[in-house]
Amino acid sequence: MKYTDKEYYIDDFLVEKMDLAIERYNYNRDSLFICDGSEGDGKSTMTFGLAYYIAWKMGKTFNINNVFFDVEEMMKFASKNEGQIIIWDEACTMGMATSWQNRIQQKLIKVLMMTRKKKHFFFFNIPKFRKLNEYIVDRSVGLIHVYSPDMIRQGSFVYFKKDQKDYLYEMQKERGKKTYKIGWSFRGKFSNPKDLIDEVEYDKRKDQAILDIFKDEKPAKDGMYKEKFDEFRRRIAKCDNYTLKERASLVGVSEKTISKWKTTLLEPPVDFKPTLGTA
Repeated sequence: MKYTDKEYYIDDFLVEKMDLAIERYNYNRDSLFICDGSEGDGKSTMTFGLAYYIAWKMGKTFNINNVFFDVEEMMKFASKNEGQIIIWDEACTMGMATSWQNRIQQKLIKVLMMTRKKKHFFFFNIPKFRKLNEYIVDRSVGLIHVYSPDMIRQGSFVYFKKDQKDYLYEMQKERGKKTYKIGWSFRGKFSNPKDLIDEVEYDKRKDQAILDIFKDEKPAKDGMYKEKFDEFRRRIAKCDNYTLKERASLVGVSEKTISKWKTTLLEPPVDFKPTLGTA
């Protein structure tokens, strides 16, 4: 059903949850929704649509300036304003070292504690729900898990309301059962809304966030961290919104090194034969 002035689909049950968040706002309460899922499965797509719905219904503004990759910048914005719609996008935390993830989560907790009475609407986009700090999970009113049914297409989700989400966290964190197939409240589809934000600027800011993270945290090149280091290099090689020279300068390596990463990590070998597999 069309709920806003834009052409995109929102599940009726999700609309009810966003309306509940608006009602919480009227009672001077904030709302945090966690959206998790694998990279490329549509976390940003999902939350952009929901954030725009809230903005449209309440007569508020939602644009690229409501989306944050840097927690410090989000903290400044959330502290200085009230009743804002705020999306925090993890950018690339799945490949980060545990120490870095812990530092980021402590900052997220500080944001939530400092701005509790500001009546914000928060959406946190993260890869793995179970890796969140318990305080963040407890503060959230619901979990949206997006997934691809065939490892290709976006557009599917399941929703866990507060008690279901808390139970799922216990199952995944304490009991090691990494499943989303039980205990959800409802499931549905979502579409890709167009022209809600400046997508070119979004990609540029995301690339910059990845570059900044890489500059601050460099996993070891051998042993158990080699896979993570390779993932960092792939992300830098793929940041096409920046020139070779800019990327080299930002991460402190030569242009030749960036070119080498692109050749060795992104381009398939000559005898590469693609195959289509299933999970």
